[in-house]
Amino acid sequence: FSQTPKLKEIVIPEGCSLTSRNFVNSGVEKVTLPSTTQFIPQECFLNCSNLKNIEIPDGVTRIGDMAFYGSGIDVLEIPQSIRVLERWIIGSPNSNGGYAMTKSNKIKVRGLNKEQAREWFENQVHTSSPAYHNLYLRKII
Repeated sequence: FSQTPKLKEIVIPEGCSLTSRNFVNSGVEKVTLPSTTQFIPQECFLNCSNLKNIEIPDGVTRIGDMAFYGSGIDVLEIPQSIRVLERWIIGSPNSNGGYAMTKSNKIKVRGLNKEQAREWFENQVHTSSPAYHNLYLRKII
């Protein structure tokens, strides 16, 4: 489904898995993930600028590198089942062409307030480096 600018909505059937770069540069606005989803692979929704929101099902344990990078998502709501957040899960290129998370990019943990979410993150989530750990921790709302 990558490079499909006319694609607006997709419902992924139960039992189907996502793959890396599944929707790169697509025009998708709404995605319904199956409840069986456990992993959102790297660059799955890379540069899907029309994608403003996605409901990540309970049971997802890992979000891959740049999974939602360049999307239109400002606040990424994640379930408490998450155990691994890889690099640059959200954000957009900065003016120098480098990677960045904007001021509007935030992470919300479903069912927890900010204090609870920060504690959960410290105790339950692994990142690829201390720098990403600290970056994501600062972005929790």
